[in-house]
Amino acid sequence: MRAFAISALTVLLAWACGCVSYNAPAGDCDGATCSGHGRCVVVDDAPVCSCDPGWEPDPDAPLACTQQADGPVIVDIVTGIEDPAAGTIRVHLRDHQDVRLDEQDIHLMFLQTSQEYATPIYLEIEIDSRLILEVLAPYDSPVAALREAPPDGYEVELIYSAAFHFLMYDQPGFEAMLAELQASLDDGSSRLVTESRDEHEIIDVRLPLDP
Repeated sequence: MRAFAISALTVLLAWACGCVSYNAPAGDCDGATCSGHGRCVVVDDAPVCSCDPGWEPDPDAPLACTQQADGPVIVDIVTGIEDPAAGTIRVHLRDHQDVRLDEQDIHLMFLQTSQEYATPIYLEIEIDSRLILEVLAPYDSPVAALREAPPDGYEVELIYSAAFHFLMYDQPGFEAMLAELQASLDDGSSRLVTESRDEHEIIDVRLPLDP
C-alpha cells in the first residue's frame, strides 16, 4: 500500500510545477516562523508555510501551521503495548491517539522495538477503526547520494544504509519527497526515509521526530 501524508496541497502543486523557491529574498519570509512546525517558502512570489507532516497551513493565518487530525499514515514512537483483548492489541503512541493491532499480526516485534529503543515507526492505519494495516521501520539517516535513473526515478544512497533505495516518478508525493532528499544531501541533515516492503521503493520522507 502506497501512502504519503501531504501537509500542504498548494505547496505540493507548486513543487510539481517548479515554482517554489527555497532561496527566497529575506524579506519575503522575514519573521515567518510557521508556528515552529514548518518552513516558509515562496510560491508564485508569495510566502507560504510548507508545514511539517501532521500539520497544515492555517486557513485563517497563511504563515502559520495548525495540527491535522490523524490521517492514514502515522510516524511516531510507541510508548506502550497492552495485553490482547477481543482479538486486538491496543498500542499507545507518543504524539498520536492510540491505535490497534490484530493479535495475530507478526509485526508486533517492530512495535516492541520502537517502545524499547524509542525509535520511530511507520504505521498505515484504517482511519475509522484505527487498526494497523502496515508496519515499517524508517531509516534515520542523511542522504549520501541522489542520482536520477531514467526512466523510473532516482537512486538514493543513505549514509547509514548499505542498500540502494529508489524514489519512483509515479510515487504519490514524488516532488515533495525529492525536495526533502535534496535538502538532506545539501546540508547533511537527517531524514526519516521509509520504503515499501515488497517493492523496496521509497514511500515516505520526512524530518526526524521532535525529541
